[in-house]
Amino acid sequence: MSPVVGNEYLPVAIALGSNLPGRRGDPLATLRWAVSALEPLARPGTLCCSPWFRSAAVGGPPHQPDYINGVVLMQCRGTAEALLGQLQALEKQAGRVPGPHWGPRCLDLDLLWFGDHRQTTPYLQLPHPRWQQRSFVLAPLVALDPQLVAPHAQLDCQTLLEQCPMPCPQWCAMALAPTTTMDHCPPEPAQLLDVVANLQVRKVSFELARWRLPIGAEGIYGRIRHPGACMAVPMLTDGRVLILRQYRFAVGRRLLEFPAGTLEVGEEPLASIQRELAEETGYSAARWDLLGHLLPCPAYSDEVIHLFLARELSPLPDPPAGDADEDLEVRVLTQQVLEQCFSQGEELLESKTVTAWFKARAFLAREVG
Repeated sequence: MSPVVGNEYLPVAIALGSNLPGRRGDPLATLRWAVSALEPLARPGTLCCSPWFRSAAVGGPPHQPDYINGVVLMQCRGTAEALLGQLQALEKQAGRVPGPHWGPRCLDLDLLWFGDHRQTTPYLQLPHPRWQQRSFVLAPLVALDPQLVAPHAQLDCQTLLEQCPMPCPQWCAMALAPTTTMDHCPPEPAQLLDVVANLQVRKVSFELARWRLPIGAEGIYGRIRHPGACMAVPMLTDGRVLILRQYRFAVGRRLLEFPAGTLEVGEEPLASIQRELAEETGYSAARWDLLGHLLPCPAYSDEVIHLFLARELSPLPDPPAGDADEDLEVRVLTQQVLEQCFSQGEELLESKTVTAWFKARAFLAREVG
């Protein structure tokens, strides 16, 4: 068993593959959905997805469709067993059913490594015993970083790919567009030279520090350090949405906002928004879909907001109490009225709410179409 690592973030690699349609659409749509579903499990800003590659199926029944493969690199915390369980749950959500060994499937998620942990159990081997011999794993890794040397590996990924006896997979030209806002944008951290001042206010802090930017320029910059946040678009079965009229002291006004909140220490985004929905609206939701992520103020804050669609709502008989300083009321609006509020200019628009709504609308359109 791998040890519990608590709040320590570890580098993780996950291989993704699909050669059958599933509940989330064709193989490419399924893979893109899977990447979006993995982002809440990752440390904000650390998930990077490779381009997609096409390759023939290896082993298993003959005459299978070609696979589309890729790799995600990210940082996460917890245990390898917990992450494995989350990966298997995503496979089921995509529509994967039991089948022959190495047979066709709508989604395959393989944990390649979890930090430098080693283990061998009937259900999990770390590192993955065959990743260094699979060109459909190595090629995506090389696309992300040719010089990457994985934990326990002796050679970089480029060298491993050159030595791999399997044919190199082909770039999947129809899938070169990014699958999430984080794809093909690996972090480019500036170099911290000196912290000038730091002010902690509740869950966030303001940091003033001297930095060296990637282009070489140096200066003193201020940024807000934020633990992250979550927001839900709650939708009733008749299509109407729940929204809040909430007072915001900084602008001295009441704004229309979807339920949202700041993550607690160690709290997962989905658990956080489920709590916030109950506290702010008095409802629970049986169906949750990840809509994506939002960087609301990247010029001066590292906050990442996780956006969800909440459906199959039920009123709670005894809803939990919210924060003492929250001043809000719950409203129920039709989609038409909501969009009129956004478009007619009578409302001061709250940006994350507008973004979440248009992401939800696009998500629902894809389900229908």
